[in-house]
Amino acid sequence: MQTRELGVIDENIAVQREAVETDENSPQLLERLGNLWLALSERYETHGDQNDLEEAIEVVKQAIEVTEEDSLERMAQLSNYANFLGDRYLRTGSIRDLEESIHIFEMVCDRIEDDELYLDRHKCLSNFGIQLSRRYRRIGTVGDLRQAIQVGRKACKLSPDDDSKSKHLSNLAIILKHEYFRTDDPDVLEEAISVQRKAVEAVHKNHPDIFATFHNLATLLTTKYKLTQNLEDLEEALRLGRLAVDLTTEDHANRAACLNTLAVQLSDMSKKTGVSSHLHEAIDYGQKALDATEESHPERASRLVNQGGRYGNLFWQTKEKEHLDAAIAHLDSALHSPSAYDDSRIRAGK
Repeated sequence: MQTRELGVIDENIAVQREAVETDENSPQLLERLGNLWLALSERYETHGDQNDLEEAIEVVKQAIEVTEEDSLERMAQLSNYANFLGDRYLRTGSIRDLEESIHIFEMVCDRIEDDELYLDRHKCLSNFGIQLSRRYRRIGTVGDLRQAIQVGRKACKLSPDDDSKSKHLSNLAIILKHEYFRTDDPDVLEEAISVQRKAVEAVHKNHPDIFATFHNLATLLTTKYKLTQNLEDLEEALRLGRLAVDLTTEDHANRAACLNTLAVQLSDMSKKTGVSSHLHEAIDYGQKALDATEESHPERASRLVNQGGRYGNLFWQTKEKEHLDAAIAHLDSALHSPSAYDDSRIRAGK
């Protein structure tokens, strides 16, 4: 397990809360607030309790209030706040959170663009790019995607050779994947894969988010397989997909995404090899992914469509009505999901 034990994180949060509450007029209040939201964020990312995310948002709001207006410190806290809003968007599907996150990132990035004293410009730009790409997926404005690519490239260029380098490369690769889906340009897909391989090379082997770099490369190789039908791409994707699932804890906030990707790869392998056990395993992982995905999550519809397709494939093998009924039920649920991306609704309706 790559993350700290829950008891250690709980104890750290209790200590940081007490430090904040002991003296609210302390000159160290900003530092203490920062330690508290960092601890809450770690527990949220590791164990997925939305209450931790909500508290982290409230704590970072306090941190914003104790900084001077237009100061670099305030820009840093605003950037943290925008990140948390983006995380909450992924849980609730609230477009208001996404819009506010983008608005804040745009303001902060404009303020710090040429300020070399602000050492985290690369982080702000990379996170801004990801939020823009999410809005592109939600409402389809191509300008958002183009801007996301631009700021994502700049983030990678500015990034020092530390732990952040891998994350920025991964973010850019994700954005380029969306550009590939828009254009069907294989050169864009190859660039995305190349960038993600660099992310894998750059990540520290004991980094708690190492699973994410493997997962992102797995999704890209799966996409390439669909284009080329090269079994080697699918085999590498499946190996990385299993590794990503193995490296995530049961209640990790991003476990559902890893489970969904593994289900997609197993389904593709079933179609390629005709081995029915791969399809049954795909359905099992697909259900686990849905069980771990909130009803309001913007990716839920896509995962429902995927699972519906698997049951459809199973029906053609078995001719059993229950499998056809399951396929229809999943697709119908996707069609009526409240926070679905447009492409997922279109797939569900076909």
